[in-house]
Amino acid sequence: MEVELVKRRDADHTQALETKKEELETLKSELDAQTVILNETRGIEIEMRNKLEENQKIMAENQKRLRYWQEKLNKLTVQNIG
Repeated sequence: MEVELVKRRDADHTQALETKKEELETLKSELDAQTVILNETRGIEIEMRNKLEENQKIMAENQKRLRYWQEKLNKLTVQNIG
């Protein structure tokens, strides 16, 4: 009788371990999928930061050009031809 209780308890523990193993495998799969998404997102973020930095440099250069030409324009005078 006691042997059967031990066997039944061992079977219950084995079943519980199998259930936990399946749950862990499911969680691992979900984690792997989320990790892939996270890595893709990080790659996109780095790419966007690089583009932002590049565009900021272009904007600074264009602002310098704008100031240069505004100064040239301000120095122009209207001449009366007649």
